[in-house]
Amino acid sequence: MSASVCTRSAWFYVDTGRLFAVKIISVDKGFHIHGGTQLFGKFKSLKKCMKACAVTPTCFAGDFNPWLHKCYQHTNLTACDNLKAHPQFIHFSKVPCGKYVANI
Repeated sequence: MSASVCTRSAWFYVDTGRLFAVKIISVDKGFHIHGGTQLFGKFKSLKKCMKACAVTPTCFAGDFNPWLHKCYQHTNLTACDNLKAHPQFIHFSKVPCGKYVANI
């Protein structure tokens, strides 16, 4: 059995007696990265989208669309691609990337 707790900067998970942290290091409102994989289902909040990414080892970053309740995950192939401005998205990352904003 596992449980999770969210603090301001990290998700902590307890799984079979082990405690480990997955830290979201950046959140960028109004941006997204093209090429993420949409997750099945509706995500009612940014926290739920972040949690889905935090528990997935191949998720390095994600995008959340609160208008459509959609969550997209990025692997190591797309996580550090160029950010694109889009007013309906919130981008978050678990890994550091040099950021460049493409005006499209």
